[in-house]
Parts: sequence; C-alpha cells; structure tokens
Amino acid sequence: MTNGKDSDAHCVFYGRSWIHPGMLLASDGNQCALVVEAHAPCYMERAGDMPDARRCTLIQIARIRGDMIATWIDQTWRDDDAA
Repeated sequence: MTNGKDSDAHCVFYGRSWIHPGMLLASDGNQCALVVEAHAPCYMERAGDMPDARRCTLIQIARIRGDMIATWIDQTWRDDDAA
C-alpha cells in the first residue's frame, strides 16, 4: 500500500489531513487525519494491518471519549449500511 491510494484501505481518514473541522484534504501518503497534533502515518498500517476504520483504535478511543468525530463516523456507517 503506497501513497494513500490503495482501494483496499477502508478508512476515510487514510491518506488525508484536516483543513478545518468537517473538511478533509487528500494527501500523497499514508497520513492519518485522526492524528491532529502531528503528520503521522496510519497506526494500523505501521503495525502491518490493512487500514480499517471499523477496527481503528483511534476511532474506538474517540467513541469512548464521546468525541464528535465518532458520532459522525457512526452516522455515516448507518447511512452506508442502509443504502
């Protein structure tokens, strides 16, 4: 997987960064937009796993903390599953 372009990466945050809340910008790499304090690669990919938002530890932590991003992700998945 290179340059955040792999179609098998199942994460909207893979290969992207935040411009401002609610707007993601594609990047030419494996950056994880959920790591906002630094330009960091996807943790799952670094561990040898395929990026998958449904198994992502960062999203699970956001859900536990009640972060708005987790609510948005859950709503997006419900909409996708209903379609």
